[in-house]
Amino acid sequence: MKKRKPFQFKNFTIHQENVALPVTTDACIFGSFVSKEISKNHSINTIVDLGTGTGVLMFFLNQTLPKANILGIERDNLSFETACYNLKVNHSDRMNVINEDFFHWGYSFNQKFDLVISNPPFFENQLESIDPHKRQARHFSEKGFKLFFDLIANLVSQKGSAWVMLPFIPFPNSQNLDSEKESNIHYWKQFPLNESLILHQSVFVSANIQKKPHLIFTEWAPKIQSMDSPEEKVQTSSTVSQQIIVYQNNREYTKECFDLLNPFYNFDIFGG
Repeated sequence: MKKRKPFQFKNFTIHQENVALPVTTDACIFGSFVSKEISKNHSINTIVDLGTGTGVLMFFLNQTLPKANILGIERDNLSFETACYNLKVNHSDRMNVINEDFFHWGYSFNQKFDLVISNPPFFENQLESIDPHKRQARHFSEKGFKLFFDLIANLVSQKGSAWVMLPFIPFPNSQNLDSEKESNIHYWKQFPLNESLILHQSVFVSANIQKKPHLIFTEWAPKIQSMDSPEEKVQTSSTVSQQIIVYQNNREYTKECFDLLNPFYNFDIFGG
């Protein structure tokens, strides 16, 4: 496995020497965006990160909500050991990591969480990597996403939410990009069983202004079982869409992306 240098952020260091997948810019933007969204929510006391890898998302959230208790679930042994090491060297007393498959763990776990976050395996129907560690980190088995969203619905508290980073699915027959975005929203909405989760936000992420999105940051919340008025139902079911452009034409970060990453990145090291 390729040896990688640690990532030195402003307030923590992420070691990644032995993990299947290293820290990525996309994951950091995801962690930054979610951190901004939850920064004023003082009711978030418990967080779980499904498929925690190095633990990088946990550290983003810990910097934003230092009083919250954060649990990471990671089944790959090397990634689990790396995440534990990162917790140790960064002296993180409100975070913990469990070495288990999150499907096996989640359905036997009774606690509900105020926030569920995940960067899950993307490539459900694509050719799998021959590397077993990368295959485990990157791929769901058949029907994996339906099981995944069912798991989230089982873990998130009634007043909580879940943030999931998902791939943008190409729909070549769509008439334009707006139509393709709408097709993606409908595509991902099909996975929560019996509409157990409602899609509240979809954030489309593009590398630059010329390129189509390659990711969607999605926010989900439990379906409200009893509603007092039709107006509440309409509001609960609507989806707010946003867009993030990562780079300018000169490969520097856009101002929006720079502002998201600035609380975490040491730009003297990474460059801006």
